[in-house]
Amino acid sequence: MKKDPINIKKHLFNELKKHKPFWSYEYIKPDQLDDDVLIEKVLLLLDLKDIEKLFLILPYKKIKEVWINNILIQDPYYHSLNILLASLYFNIKNPGQYIERAVKVQRKSLSEHERS
Repeated sequence: MKKDPINIKKHLFNELKKHKPFWSYEYIKPDQLDDDVLIEKVLLLLDLKDIEKLFLILPYKKIKEVWINNILIQDPYYHSLNILLASLYFNIKNPGQYIERAVKVQRKSLSEHERS
């Protein structure tokens, strides 16, 4: 598939629709889907070849940010997926240690935010 952001986004959107992740967006169209939601749903629901398409249309930094803020924080529920993503896409040498540290930092930040 060529690097055509509009067609790639449509393809990813159509693949996601097969998993029915947009129950609250009954009439949503690909161009209306927020990039953060697209990234999160693709990382959670689609296969590696589709995940790789994300990197053709969206910045690496943005994809990693969504992974850290939306998926990584849900460890251990997505632990195996987090290990895979950390290793394959984010070039993290010791994914287990990285994930453990990142989750601690995120949770500490959230608990401090709740106290203030």
